[in-house]
Amino acid sequence: MATDMVNEEIVNLLAKIGTLGSWLQAIGIVILLTIIFQIIAFILNRKKLRELEKIREELSRVKNKLDKLLKKR
Repeated sequence: MATDMVNEEIVNLLAKIGTLGSWLQAIGIVILLTIIFQIIAFILNRKKLRELEKIREELSRVKNKLDKLLKKR
């Protein structure tokens, strides 16, 4: 009789641990997907920053040329 109660409690405890394990797996997957998304966003932002820097350099070059042309007049 006592062993049946102990066995039943062990089964209930293992079921609760299994549920907790499932939650931890789900949370882990969400965290992993978030990290992957952040890495992709970082790479894309870095590319955009490089493009903006090139545009800035070109703009400054054009500005210098315009200044030179206006000084000649």
